[in-house]
Amino acid sequence: MKRKKMKTSIKIAAWMLFVIYLVFLTIGILFKFRLNLFDYSVLLNIDTQQVLWKIKGSNFIPFKTIIDYLFISDLSSNIRYDNLIGNVVAFIPLGIFLPTLSKKLYSAKKIVFAGLTVSLFYELIQLIFAIGQFDVDDIILNTVGAYLGYLIFRVGVISVSKLNIHFFG
Repeated sequence: MKRKKMKTSIKIAAWMLFVIYLVFLTIGILFKFRLNLFDYSVLLNIDTQQVLWKIKGSNFIPFKTIIDYLFISDLSSNIRYDNLIGNVVAFIPLGIFLPTLSKKLYSAKKIVFAGLTVSLFYELIQLIFAIGQFDVDDIILNTVGAYLGYLIFRVGVISVSKLNIHFFG
């Protein structure tokens, strides 16, 4: 009975942390941590001219931004690497949380698909509401982050199972 309570407590804590993670991820991606909680007008009014302008400035060519940041860009290296690494790191927790919270998401393929889907959702929201820039490379980097998170999860599960502790099963 103690073991079941411990598993339940761990699941509840994991769900709570996951929700907190999603809130911070959403604020970070959609509002770049500049959120005025009293101004939702950006989400209520879709300016088609601004959306069209954002589409023109979007990147739909895979690896274009990544190559530009690594080899061409005159932006400072801090900005370039923060953007590249930040897009990967932001989705690592997703790859850890999803298989922890659902046995249905216990395979690499499912985590990659989930990472791609969540990232695409955020990119489309940025485009539709003209609150950010759509970049297919962000989707690629976010998906890599989710996959790396899954690998970390798997290493953790293997390590824990060798210690004969069963949190997830």
